[in-house]
Amino acid sequence: MAVYVGVFDQPLAPMVVAILLLYRGMNAILGVQSAWQYTMGSIGSVEMVELELNALQAHREENGWRKLGPLQHRIELDQVSFSYKPELGNALTNITLEKTNMHLFVSSRKTTLAA
Repeated sequence: MAVYVGVFDQPLAPMVVAILLLYRGMNAILGVQSAWQYTMGSIGSVEMVELELNALQAHREENGWRKLGPLQHRIELDQVSFSYKPELGNALTNITLEKTNMHLFVSSRKTTLAA
């Protein structure tokens, strides 16, 4: 005894195979879509980091030496005192200085005057 199952006078087996292949293809497409959505969710932060790096590069200070011309007038200190902390007392007391010819060394932490 043989049983024939069909839809629209066509055998059922090829239709089941076609449906399974379509199902697997749809899963692959949904996986690609999920990966694309994850990428789009992360791209905003990547763009923000890129903008910040470009801003840092645009406003970067130059390293090295820069020679300036001679003083136009003079540098004058009159009775200057300085302390790091009031409880430690003065590191400099009543300094008076007037110079028209000197070298100035400037770094990120200190400035040095040299005659």
